[in-house]
Amino acid sequence: MEIKKSLKLSSKTKVQELQPDPNKKYRVHDSDQSELCILVYPSGKKSWEFYKKIDKKIQGTKKIEEKVLGKFPDLPYEKAKTEVQRRLLELATKSLDPEANLCPKLDPKTTLAEWFNNEYIPKYCCDRDSKTNKKDEGMLKNELNSLYNRPIFSIQKAELMQLHKQMKDSGLSPQTANRAIGMLKAMFNILIKEELAPDTFKNPAWGIKYYPEEARHVFITPEHMPFFMEELENWPNPGFINFVKLSLFSGLRENEILQLKWSNLKTIDLTTPTVTPNEVVHIEQPKGHNRSGTKDFAISLGFKNVLKQMAKIKHSSEDYLFPSRGSKIKHIKNYTHVWIRFLDRLKARLKKEGIEYHDPAEEEPDTYIQYEINGKLVTRKKRKNHMYRIHDLRRSVGAYMVKAGRSCEQIAKVLGNTPAVVQKTYSPMLKEDQQVYLESGLAELADAMKK
Repeated sequence: MEIKKSLKLSSKTKVQELQPDPNKKYRVHDSDQSELCILVYPSGKKSWEFYKKIDKKIQGTKKIEEKVLGKFPDLPYEKAKTEVQRRLLELATKSLDPEANLCPKLDPKTTLAEWFNNEYIPKYCCDRDSKTNKKDEGMLKNELNSLYNRPIFSIQKAELMQLHKQMKDSGLSPQTANRAIGMLKAMFNILIKEELAPDTFKNPAWGIKYYPEEARHVFITPEHMPFFMEELENWPNPGFINFVKLSLFSGLRENEILQLKWSNLKTIDLTTPTVTPNEVVHIEQPKGHNRSGTKDFAISLGFKNVLKQMAKIKHSSEDYLFPSRGSKIKHIKNYTHVWIRFLDRLKARLKKEGIEYHDPAEEEPDTYIQYEINGKLVTRKKRKNHMYRIHDLRRSVGAYMVKAGRSCEQIAKVLGNTPAVVQKTYSPMLKEDQQVYLESGLAELADAMKK
């Protein structure tokens, strides 16, 4: 992390003028109180931080003390400075009496929900997008409802192991059960790192073995693709047609396309018939290893042609490509229900043409999951696995790039993933291609030997 020159941070205007670095976060020290810093994230969000190098004489090592104080501008400068001075006083007292345990502890009566809503989300998740935080809030209220009003330090490992098993036995996917335990593990780690937990407290989520998660290797097959596109052209909803085409012609995720504004496409010249390398889609806070920054994604000629058709409708630069009904300042949440109806029509067409397909939803019985929320029993129907998911549009782009002989590194650059993720997602296809490449290479080697 780059450390910039110190500034007088007492002025709110000075802090607001700090511009984010799209590649990494950086900190700026206060010229009056050097231990007080402002952290500037690639997303543009800012938070106060206590930063000081400490000589730990007991362990004989040096350590950098970093504590997140709060989010700017919710936490004013004066309060942040007071908190820094309090922490400096504690450190000075500890150095005189190393055995003194003057670290501020969290009130033992604090419930999991109180710490989650008042501390965890505002302080330690301020650089994440709001959708991820809402998912965690929903998980705490639903899957982890039995712990919602429990004192945070009274939670034991044995009951977390039992809860982990109950979630899977109730019909939830292994992924959901694992994510719930993973979120708790991260929360308890912060409590321990920030020295808010008692000295004898151990993370109750440590050592819980996650359930195996089956990787999904589904994409629209070459046998289904012609009928898929034909049924898409006959679909009555033009917005859904444009959404599916943009997904297939770019490999972008569902949310990345639905959240696109025309201002994200300002480098694309819709008056020219070809595509240049400078014409890109600018995505803010993309998912994955670069989710806190920004990224430019390449476009195809098909993507550009769809935009030309959409641009004929009157719009401004700040309008969404897929505005919600009656409001251009909000975008469509998702196309899930439309997608399921479209799949029903596609299956009917494939049956008529005598083409085989496999739809797990036709084999799975209806399953209902029950939650206890605020003393009331809530029942909801578990979502079924259908023949194709919307995310399989993105997987299809990667799969056909594999068929074209592209490497994991090349596919990763196009999709904004890492080569390891590409290797895991398309491993069956890559194994088949590796055998073909090996056989072709051995044939060339045999010819060279004969010569």
